[in-house]
Amino acid sequence: MYVSNDPQNADFPTLVRVALQLVFMVSLLSTLVGFFLAGAWVCMWISRGMARLSRSASTLIVARRIAADPYSTFRMVGGAAIAIYVATSLGFAVAANEQPGRADNQSLLAPGRPPLDPGVVAVHVQGAPDAALAPLMSDGVVVARLAPGPQIVVACTELARVTDLDCPLPVYREGVPFGQEFLRAEDMFTLPYPNPSSADRIFQPMTFAEPGPDADLLPIQTLLIPTDGTPAAQERIRTLAAVAVPLSRNKTSEDLTAEPLLDLTLFASVLPYATVFILLFTACSLTVSVIAGILERRRPFALLRASGVRIGELRRIVLLETGAPLALTVLFGVGLATVQSLATIPPKDWILPSGEFFAGLGVGVLAAFAVSLTALPFMDTATRLDTVRFE
Repeated sequence: MYVSNDPQNADFPTLVRVALQLVFMVSLLSTLVGFFLAGAWVCMWISRGMARLSRSASTLIVARRIAADPYSTFRMVGGAAIAIYVATSLGFAVAANEQPGRADNQSLLAPGRPPLDPGVVAVHVQGAPDAALAPLMSDGVVVARLAPGPQIVVACTELARVTDLDCPLPVYREGVPFGQEFLRAEDMFTLPYPNPSSADRIFQPMTFAEPGPDADLLPIQTLLIPTDGTPAAQERIRTLAAVAVPLSRNKTSEDLTAEPLLDLTLFASVLPYATVFILLFTACSLTVSVIAGILERRRPFALLRASGVRIGELRRIVLLETGAPLALTVLFGVGLATVQSLATIPPKDWILPSGEFFAGLGVGVLAAFAVSLTALPFMDTATRLDTVRFE
């Protein structure tokens, strides 16, 4: 046993949660920056595809316009694409978090699910003599012993019967301090100092090992006692342990429930309203961008109109400049969010959001595009023939 007074190791689980939060935020911000850069690249390829497939002068004008400044084009439609990307990412996370069979208190962004199986009581006897532990011994009890190091010695096959840890036993790897399996196994055996206001550890294992020939000579550190899962059975074990070994400590899976880094239940309730708000805001931004684009080019548009181009074709140019990049960058955002969810969510938890969710996203994008069309009647006023003389 040892007492850690190192402030850097005093509250290691909290440090892990803070570090994972920072990693999550940095990765999200870096993804958004990369998405913005990739969005301009997508717009460039849109212009090349339109130029190759164009069958009219208006389509070729749109292709040349986008190719001349793909960054400006994506800035015009990027708000909707990024909003769809964020909404789709959260939709995948919420769907995986709410799928059948997942406990309500488990989150994809939690440091780890409780390693103990439901109904198992971990009694930390901390080297008590074998004679005192006789009342706690029965068939099915898993004995974890203590070796110098400090090292927990227990058979992996035995540990797997009362926990959800996989074999082989987890190990600490240099340079990977936040290995989830090792942290969960370590948390199962860690004993905090008895002072409620203290973050020190009275015991914290450093490694795990399979029992050797002389393992029976090592002192017993922890007994993992399975019960039928009822509160009464667990309390009987707690009481029996307190009588047999007064200085013992015990915990169950409820005591090891990790605090989630991000409560996805809140996102599940506000996601539809947040998506509608973001898309309405995006619609207003898209409308302003369309009007600004018409005003910036009112003299070239007026020259085209004076040369015989119909007002309908000018409006078609604005529609293509907005609609084509919007549709393809939105699809790009949905695809990127899907790939990201496949990379970050365990395969057993990954699930597609409901069809209503994707339908809502599609309706929102169409609504944003429809709102931007309110700027088209302004084309007639902005391209009057007297605008040709505008300087």
